[in-house]
Amino acid sequence: MFLLLSSQLVIASEILLVSSHGQGGGIHKHALQVQTLLTEWLNEPVILEFKPGGNGIVGTQYVRARVSTKPTFMIGALQYEFAMDQSQDIVPVVELGVLNPVIYASPKLGVKSWSELIGSRQSVSYGVPIGGPLIYMDGLAKHLQHQIQLREVSYKSSGQMTTDVIGGHLDLGTGTPNVIAPLAATDKVIPLLVLGNRRSSVLPNIPCIADLGIAFPNDRYKFRTMLWASPSTDVNVIESIRRNYIRWVTSAEGQRVLDSLDYDIPSKQGLTQPADMIKKLVR
Repeated sequence: MFLLLSSQLVIASEILLVSSHGQGGGIHKHALQVQTLLTEWLNEPVILEFKPGGNGIVGTQYVRARVSTKPTFMIGALQYEFAMDQSQDIVPVVELGVLNPVIYASPKLGVKSWSELIGSRQSVSYGVPIGGPLIYMDGLAKHLQHQIQLREVSYKSSGQMTTDVIGGHLDLGTGTPNVIAPLAATDKVIPLLVLGNRRSSVLPNIPCIADLGIAFPNDRYKFRTMLWASPSTDVNVIESIRRNYIRWVTSAEGQRVLDSLDYDIPSKQGLTQPADMIKKLVR
């Protein structure tokens, strides 16, 4: 990169992939995979940086503000709470996959399974990070309104939510299986239910909503991971990446990789017309 001394403006000259989630988080491994793919397709190195905070807001603002002679990309969950603003600030390139999170409980709640929680008919608190995609609990609350009382507690970050669940200050949280599985292995949290139509490969003994016959109202209750680009990115580059990703994700190799990461294949509209998908989901 070089520096314009007259205005103190730093202009970057590298291709950058920003992860709006932190290192070791739910989409860390997926970000590494996307970095490898972009490096291959663009035929030059792609640098991966982590800009967590505000459940995607920090990363979005960073990509929007970055001045560069090369494209800037971001991998992150589709934030339904500000999706239309998000898609105006940065460009949706393609839906990368759908991750099935898991509801987990504090050991202090005293339940070992989802059926035991429902049978207890007690009032429990659940965490929702502000601006985050974890609206599954909202859908679940609607489904369970006559069986159990769920009290929503807002959080600025999913990390603080998890800390409070471990400490017994919050009853339930929602997180990605590859983050929750190690915590469950040391009995720091109790995984109860996978919010998807298939079980997790890292938590195979935990039921999913399909096992229980639960159906959410619509597709808004999904954790969609998206690839975004800075507004200045060449439309031909965006279209080329989209075509390459569609080819890769529908191949045997792509499906094997997504399955190992506990992702479902993206929707057809999310692959071919991500901007239209966003408008449909948030209207």
